[in-house]
Amino acid sequence: MDTLRHRRAPLVLGTSRFLMVPDTSVMNVSVSRPVEDFDTEAAAYALVMA
Repeated sequence: MDTLRHRRAPLVLGTSRFLMVPDTSVMNVSVSRPVEDFDTEAAAYALVMA
């Protein structure tokens, strides 16, 4: 049981990092149109994700 507790944090962190990669890729593709429409930058999204 103790080894499961020690493996849980890296597993959760690794999973969340894996999910952030496709999310960031999708954001880079889909955010270009709203950036043009609102005459802004995509840096706000990147700041929130960081």
